[in-house]
Amino acid sequence: MEEWKSLFPKDIIRNFEILNYNHAAEIISQSFSDEFQDVVQALRAFKITISEMTKSGGFPIKQTWYGKK
Repeated sequence: MEEWKSLFPKDIIRNFEILNYNHAAEIISQSFSDEFQDVVQALRAFKITISEMTKSGGFPIKQTWYGKK
């Protein structure tokens, strides 16, 4: 039933809520494997803390990027 979850590394499954509509994960991972790996790497690089999400608003927005520059 949820075999598509095996397409994603365990750390991605643990850290993100992933929804799969109309077999999108299967299609993307098989037909566009390089792009699928790019998405996985981007998700691994993305970090945001609860304090960053709940901090009072205003501009400019401080962007947090822990990945490659």
